[in-house]
Amino acid sequence: MSASELWRSKTMKHCNLIMKRDASAPILQGLMHLNTVQFIDMNENVPAFSRTFSKDIAKIYDVEQKLNFMRTAIEHSTVRIPDQLKNIETNSIVSLEQELDKVIGEYKSLAADYISNRQRNDEIYEQLLVYKNLSKVDIKDQAERDNEEVKLQAQITGALVSDENADDSLNSVVFTIQRKLTYMVIKTLYRVTYGNIYYETFQFEERLGNDDESGDKDLVSLFVPGQESLARCQKVLNSFGAHMYEVPDNVETAKKNAVEALDAFNMTLLLSKQRQDNILAQTAKYIDFWTEMVHEQRQITHTMNMFNTHEDMVSCRCWIPEDNMERVRAEIEAIDFREHVTAKTMLVEEEVPKGVSPPTHFPTNKYTAVFQAIVSSYGTPTYKEINPAYFYLYQFPFTYSMMFGDMCHGFINAFVAFLLIFNEKKLEKIHNDMFELIFFGRYIIFIMSCYSMITGLIYNDFYALGFNVFGTTYKWALDTSGTKFVAENTKVYPFGIDATWHWADNSMIFLNSYKMKLSVVIGIMQMLFGLIVKLINLINQKKTAQIICVWIPEFGFMFAFFGYMVFCIIYKWLVHWPEDSNPPALINMLIQIFLSPGTIDPTNQLFNSNKVQSGVQTAVFLFAVIFALWLMLAEPIHEVIHMKKHPNPETDRALSDIIVQQVIHTIEYVLGCISHTASYLRLWALSLAHSQLAEVFFDQLLGISIKMTGVAGGALSLLITYGAFFGATIGVLCMMEALSAYLHCLRLAWIEFNSKFFTAEGYTFEPLNGECGYGLAITSDMVRSE
Repeated sequence: MSASELWRSKTMKHCNLIMKRDASAPILQGLMHLNTVQFIDMNENVPAFSRTFSKDIAKIYDVEQKLNFMRTAIEHSTVRIPDQLKNIETNSIVSLEQELDKVIGEYKSLAADYISNRQRNDEIYEQLLVYKNLSKVDIKDQAERDNEEVKLQAQITGALVSDENADDSLNSVVFTIQRKLTYMVIKTLYRVTYGNIYYETFQFEERLGNDDESGDKDLVSLFVPGQESLARCQKVLNSFGAHMYEVPDNVETAKKNAVEALDAFNMTLLLSKQRQDNILAQTAKYIDFWTEMVHEQRQITHTMNMFNTHEDMVSCRCWIPEDNMERVRAEIEAIDFREHVTAKTMLVEEEVPKGVSPPTHFPTNKYTAVFQAIVSSYGTPTYKEINPAYFYLYQFPFTYSMMFGDMCHGFINAFVAFLLIFNEKKLEKIHNDMFELIFFGRYIIFIMSCYSMITGLIYNDFYALGFNVFGTTYKWALDTSGTKFVAENTKVYPFGIDATWHWADNSMIFLNSYKMKLSVVIGIMQMLFGLIVKLINLINQKKTAQIICVWIPEFGFMFAFFGYMVFCIIYKWLVHWPEDSNPPALINMLIQIFLSPGTIDPTNQLFNSNKVQSGVQTAVFLFAVIFALWLMLAEPIHEVIHMKKHPNPETDRALSDIIVQQVIHTIEYVLGCISHTASYLRLWALSLAHSQLAEVFFDQLLGISIKMTGVAGGALSLLITYGAFFGATIGVLCMMEALSAYLHCLRLAWIEFNSKFFTAEGYTFEPLNGECGYGLAITSDMVRSE
């Protein structure tokens, strides 16, 4: 697969597929594996629940739900899904549903028994812990002594005894309660008994049950005088979910019986768990195979719902790439022969209906897929329209590198991307949304970083430092007066920017001017190239009127004024300006073209001849005005003439609407040329921000340590500041700045470049495969509601 396949979308054939109803399922299954046929819905106006196979879709959805239930059970168990086996006995939805009903019924029965036995096992275990720790909450003697003192005090004072305390015997209650509720329970009991209770608590070290919240429990021994107080306490304990226990006469015997019961339940639970795991393990052998089978049947049944049905025959129209026609025919013939079809399946090529546009299809690989995804996020190219992704292959990393031009930072990102590419077989198994996004863009990150390294060499930026690789071309010498040293340029630096500029006092002035003008030149060249691409599209679509009325004035306006701007920038670069000269400010000079045409201020003179410059700029002004008027008037005139020759009440528009629309388009285009050119200055702005941040990090972190004189202090300082420098470099420059540059690239590609030629009015080619179809939950609900 070559990059040329991204140039234009694949040629599509409009076909009609006619076949026996009984043969439709195997034929669709074969075509699904080819992944090259997109079927057209012939029943768009038919509700989903009224289609022929909607009830079959509902049944498939039910089976899918049952499969999901078993898969969830497997994932929550210790069973692992092995390499899949093909189950020949369950090769249909009906047989699979019967098998799943049997398995699910048995599994649910075992699971219910297991839960019941586990609950009883937990109760016995808690009872055993209560028996083991009864001695730690035994306060019976103390409670009786305190109760006798209360009664004696009442007799001495002559206090009346209420009926409810007529029975003054102490009643013992032993219970367990969740630890977080212990304080609340005791406080409530204290209130309902008017403070006449005796209690002792003990915290179990062991966790009880499987619930994290209810696992921590306390053992409480409670003594209450009087039967009525006891009844109130029992109601309170029941409301809080406490477990009350009777104290056995022989605690040791009770503990022994509890241990024996625990052993029996543990064995029962073990056997029940083994039987559940056996069922899950047997199901796990086929779970993926069954899921794939149901998935295929779902898509096949959905596709059959698109067909027209004529007794025992079905038909449907479809789109097939021209390159794959022979493969599709061969597959259909092979299936007819294998299935012993009595009536041969026919695939008939038809003319594309008028007003219908074929789908857009671009074959991609793991490298080009990310570039095509960037285009598709903006819009799908119109059928046979030139694809912007073809130009993104070089343009995207190029514009990125102009904003992120640093040799070392580019190398770091390229190395990370290289590791992702080198280990892609292992890493593609990782399922994480954030990681998958980065992994999908590993190739574009790598190529952008490689371009950044090249641009870093041109900028002579290594962590924002300039390296004197080839030796500076400047030398210092006394001026003619012999009073000061001046830098003399002796030769041309072999490659990139002379490192001396990084250390010069006027470094920012020079580098900013260079990068700013370079951004404008690159931007105008890209926009003009976008207009040339638009011309190729119009020629391919045979729209001669559009070329004459729209393209020529658009290109002429931009080339006249902005082309002259590029010429002036390059001319000013090439001309030698002596130290005492006063080179013109290009911005003021270009503004004066429209403010005072034909007049050249001496401060704005660029050429040697004032007359030549005046004539050139007058011509630029006239061409810009002529092309703007051409763009404004030509299209409305052509449309009015066309409406008079070919009147159509449905599509004809009022003259005022035509004029207003074209005037708005002209104004938008003229202002857009200016704003889009200014937008390309982001190439300079982000490069400036990147270099300044890198320089600040170096000076304020590593620079402090380097300037230290003491060896010990310098080494310790370097150890500390290097960590901060490394973190800032990776986190801010290599990650945040790289993401910022990428987003600005996206803006330049989508708006400034695409707007010159890209209409994006197509729709994606979606062949029959495992990724298309109705939402089954919605469809099944429709069927059931009917």
